[in-house]
Amino acid sequence: MASHDASIPDQNSQSDKKGLAADKWQFGDGASKVSEKQSIEIDPYGTDSTSSNLAPFSYSQIVNVDPPVFVIGFTTPETGGHKDSLRNLLESGDCVINIISGHFLEAANACSLDAPYGESEWTWSGLTKAASTTVGPARVKEAIFSIEGKLSRTVDFDSRTVPGTTSGTMAVIEGTRFWVREDALDERECINLEALNPISRLGGITYGKTVVARMLPRPRWEESQKN
Repeated sequence: MASHDASIPDQNSQSDKKGLAADKWQFGDGASKVSEKQSIEIDPYGTDSTSSNLAPFSYSQIVNVDPPVFVIGFTTPETGGHKDSLRNLLESGDCVINIISGHFLEAANACSLDAPYGESEWTWSGLTKAASTTVGPARVKEAIFSIEGKLSRTVDFDSRTVPGTTSGTMAVIEGTRFWVREDALDERECINLEALNPISRLGGITYGKTVVARMLPRPRWEESQKN
C-alpha cells in the first residue's frame, strides 16, 4: 500500500520511473522487477540470531577501505530502549547492508513499518532471503549490491535536551563479504552506476536517487604552478 503526502511533489514522472517504484505497490509485493541474473560473491581481502528484521537507514556511510568499515546511526525511540535492528545487531554481532535500488524501493520502504518486535519485515516487504556466507542474517536477493558485516563496536550519544538519556547509537561495522549482481559489473570489475540505480534515504519520508556521476581528477600542486 503506497501513500503520498500532498505537500511533496510526485517523483514518479515518466522520465523518472526507472528510479522510483510504481505507486500501486501493496504490502508483500516485493520488488517491482525481478532479475534472473545471479550474484557474485566477493571476498574483500581476496553466531546466528533467532530474530531477523529489515529496515531502511538514513545515517550510513563507508569510512575506511582496508579493512572495509561502515558506520550506521540508530536514533533512540521516544519510548527508550533499542530499535529492533540495533537489538538484533547487539545480540548477534552480525548484519547485512543491502544497497537499495529503484526496482525495490517500495518494498524497502515497507520495512519501516512500525511492526511490533518479533514481526518480520521480510513478510511485509515481500523481499526474498538469500544465504550469506560469513554472517547469520540473510541478504536481500533482490539487492544488486550487498555487504555482509560484523559489529566492531558501538558508541552511545548522550542527549543534550534530555540529560540522562541516550539519543542515539553509532555502530561500527567491518565488511566481511561483498555480493554484486553479475550484470552490474563493468569491464573493470567496478559496479556500473546505471545498473545499480542506487536509492538513498534522505531523512523523514524522502528518498533520492543518484542519476549522474562525474569523474573529476584531483588538482596537482605542480600543475597549478605552471600557470
